[in-house]
Amino acid sequence: MDVPDKSKDEFAQLVITRLRETGVTGEISYDPDEFQIAVVGDKESLLFLNNAYQEYCSVSEEHRPQALRRFVRGWLQAHKSPPEEYTDIRPDILPAVRSRNFFESARLRMAIGGDDDTFLPYQTLGDDLGLGLVYDMPDSMKPISNKELALWGVTFYEALEAARENLRQLRPRIVGPKEGEGVYVFTTKDGYDSSRLILLELIRQFQVTGDYIAMAPGREMLIVAGSEDEPGLEAMVALAEKALQQPRTVSGIAFRLDGDEWVSWMPKASHSLYDQFRMLRIQSSGQDYAEQKELLDRLHETRGDDVSVASYSVVQHKDTGHRISYCEWTKGTISLLPQAEWIVLGGGDRKRVMVSWDKVAEIVGDLMTPMGMYPERYRVEGFPTADQLAAMGNEVKGS
Repeated sequence: MDVPDKSKDEFAQLVITRLRETGVTGEISYDPDEFQIAVVGDKESLLFLNNAYQEYCSVSEEHRPQALRRFVRGWLQAHKSPPEEYTDIRPDILPAVRSRNFFESARLRMAIGGDDDTFLPYQTLGDDLGLGLVYDMPDSMKPISNKELALWGVTFYEALEAARENLRQLRPRIVGPKEGEGVYVFTTKDGYDSSRLILLELIRQFQVTGDYIAMAPGREMLIVAGSEDEPGLEAMVALAEKALQQPRTVSGIAFRLDGDEWVSWMPKASHSLYDQFRMLRIQSSGQDYAEQKELLDRLHETRGDDVSVASYSVVQHKDTGHRISYCEWTKGTISLLPQAEWIVLGGGDRKRVMVSWDKVAEIVGDLMTPMGMYPERYRVEGFPTADQLAAMGNEVKGS
């Protein structure tokens, strides 16, 4: 029997009640639009409720009180001041592999709050993932900022080496073939399975057909298979699709081990699983762009910037049945365009046309200025001329 979900507002009130029960005496306010709770003590702290709410709704009714207690306890721990001496915290630093957007969104949130000097330092993995640092505690993990590293007098890379060594000491649980080649799944459930992507000496012990391909769809799962192992890749896709429906996702993008580096990977367009991998990539991009748009809109409002942040949208093509990503470039507006597969151009009395991103960039790339953010957006202030629009054509008929 399915457990009826609490509404978001009801869940927020449960969290507030639990905070009071634990002894929090400061002012507590709930923002339903942002789905977050602000707690004012010596300084304001925020509880972002989305992940906790998803996790709460995903468990049975008898386990929901425990999930609520765990979330509040973890938040209270995470907001305690970390040790002031690096020697005291060094054994509890661990690496955190997350979507690169996780780190960039944190930077935007800091900027919205007026703190442009604080950020979560990270190293990129394959363009689409980030490797950061967390302070590991019994019921939570606290991301480590640049200011905390400065307080301890260590560089990011010094702390990362310590974190990597600490991770090696945590024994993983791996499900894989007893002999021969196949697919391997990390199921340790300690919050650091995705982070084990960086333990190349461990990955290289696996027997796979072709190159090493990996996916980290969630913090609690890392999947490794061979590029030439079609059944293994099919299992990878199925596991990733399921994991991406759970809380605390990381990425739906696959990666290939190239020497000592992970690089973003897609099978060839002729591959039987190409569409499935492509849709997982589009799903991840859509989630990242949606969060980024929300934060950029808030930042522009705070700063009084008159800039339109275009949406990353997905539609099913009427003729082919394939789902395609697109954004809209409207005449007369200053916009930040997400890098979608297609662009819909129009505005005013002009007929709307849909053109591939590559074709638009080929003809009017000089009008599209990359912003140097992740996921990347392009600032457009002008608009293609009638001749340029004619040269583009309308490439997607019946869309």
